[in-house]
Amino acid sequence: MFLTKKQLLLLSFLIVSFFSCQNEEESSPTGTASFRLSVQDENIVNIGRIQSVSTDDFVIAIIDKSNDQEVASYPRFADMPSSISLVQGEYKVTASSGTETAADFDNPVYYGESDLSITAGETSTVSIECVLSNIKVQITHTEDAMTRFSDVYTEVSTENGTLTFTQGESRFGYFSADGDLTTLTVNIYYTQGGVETTTTKTYDASTNDYFDIMINASLDGEAGVDVAVGDENVIEDEILIGEFSDRDILMALYNSTDGENWSHNFNWGSDEPLNQWSGISTDNGFVTRIDLSYRNLSGEIPAALGKLTNLRYLNLSNNQLTGGLPSALGDLSNLKEMILYDNQLTGEIPSDLSKLSKLENLELSINQFTSVPTALGNLTNLKVLTLSANPLTEVPTTLGNLTNLERLSMSNSQLTIITVEIGNLTNLKNLVLTGTKITEIPSSIGNLTKLEYLNLENNQLVDIPVEFGSLTNLRSLYMRDNQLTGEIPASLGNLTNLKEMLLFNNKLTGEIPATLGNLTNLEMMDLSNNQLTGQIPSELGNLSSLEYMYLYKNQLTGTIPSALGSLPNLLDLYLYENDLSGEIPSELANITTLEYLYLRSNQLTGPIPQAIVDVILSNGGSFLVDPENVPL
Repeated sequence: MFLTKKQLLLLSFLIVSFFSCQNEEESSPTGTASFRLSVQDENIVNIGRIQSVSTDDFVIAIIDKSNDQEVASYPRFADMPSSISLVQGEYKVTASSGTETAADFDNPVYYGESDLSITAGETSTVSIECVLSNIKVQITHTEDAMTRFSDVYTEVSTENGTLTFTQGESRFGYFSADGDLTTLTVNIYYTQGGVETTTTKTYDASTNDYFDIMINASLDGEAGVDVAVGDENVIEDEILIGEFSDRDILMALYNSTDGENWSHNFNWGSDEPLNQWSGISTDNGFVTRIDLSYRNLSGEIPAALGKLTNLRYLNLSNNQLTGGLPSALGDLSNLKEMILYDNQLTGEIPSDLSKLSKLENLELSINQFTSVPTALGNLTNLKVLTLSANPLTEVPTTLGNLTNLERLSMSNSQLTIITVEIGNLTNLKNLVLTGTKITEIPSSIGNLTKLEYLNLENNQLVDIPVEFGSLTNLRSLYMRDNQLTGEIPASLGNLTNLKEMLLFNNKLTGEIPATLGNLTNLEMMDLSNNQLTGQIPSELGNLSSLEYMYLYKNQLTGTIPSALGSLPNLLDLYLYENDLSGEIPSELANITTLEYLYLRSNQLTGPIPQAIVDVILSNGGSFLVDPENVPL
């Protein structure tokens, strides 16, 4: 059978269309990918050097995420095309360099990966940041170390391997890190006095950590200070080796704090016995006490001070010391008192201070410390802790473990809360929390039954806890300049040992509790500038020890109780700017000690009795009344 010309043309068209469709089904849509590669390894170290890594020899692999199959690889990133074509889909791109070993010199291993989405007809750019997959270590032996100990060398090890750094070693050591955290051990070997000696220090280490460690034999350094430099993965440290005399250590302190310009440096640096040096006490030749307060010390506290292991008392207060507090001070195992207030010390209070198990007094007020370590709660023999006038925003709840604490001061800070654990400090006698942002006091404070002095002035407190009534040994209660509202708790009448009650400049309402008449030891009562109402309780006439009564600027009504004439020791009676009415009671003339009587701006009637005026004038005092109350 023969086909017509029209049929032949139609058949040809169908054949072409068939194969065209088949090709479209066999080929997949593609897009373009470009690559950016960087290495996170620009850690600034102590000599100002910046480490940089070339990415030329990094191996690139592209993996199809749908089947986990590698679709392309490039042995050198430098030789890789600037862009490649990939079938539309989802990919993982990896970049790596180096060969993983347990421990080796100059063999860093870097790795990074990133997801890549390819869309047909579009160009996608993937950025891969590689990080160090092992631990990097550099050991430097100083000239002092190599001069004093000619055979010194250092071994660094993890559970996976060990590297030996000899004198003058300038290479980097790299250690594999199997898990998230491993222990890096540094052993320094040297001969001292004919005896082979080892100094050891350990660190917690993990992937991408860089340790830059200096081995030193000079007391001029900052031994034992772990400081993150550049970022949190860079650890600089100095390890001191060798033994030093107490004289050497004192001279390190002298040199570090501008000893030549101290206000008093008698015999320092001389050949006189150390106990003849100004501010130094010794026992059997060992330094046991340093008191250099008010001496114009400036500069930083040297870490070498931590080697005075017989030291029991350290007072460097009221100077111009700067820098951080060396963690090496945690080695002062016999220290009982550390007094460093009124300096310019900065940073975190080192957690190593928690090792001072004999410490009883820690005074760090008026500095620039930014945080208190949780471990400070281990100082269970501590009796005094002062942290006032530091930019602290919180303190750890572990301070509740300091059950022997007798005095605690945390004033003039940014604290916003006092936790319930404060109720554990059952031996506390003195608590000062002024000038903070705290708004409430936990009810657990009622447990502090030995408390004698409580100063909560100038905060943002809104009420007086009823539990204050349990503080039966309290002698001073200061809560002025807060935001106190509500009524004065009647339970305050239980505080029969109280001598001072200062609640002025608040917003207290309600009546003055009659129970306050029980406070027969009270010498000063200041409830002024509140919104108190009702009558002055006649029971206040029982306050036989009272010298100062300030009730002015309230909304008190009724008459002045004649019972106030029974206050035999009263010096000042300020009742002005209230709504008191009636006559001024003549019984006030019985107060033979009265010096000042201010009654103006009330609704009182009649003149002030002349007998009262005579008493006041005989005591060299004065009185202030409205014109209608002027004596006839």
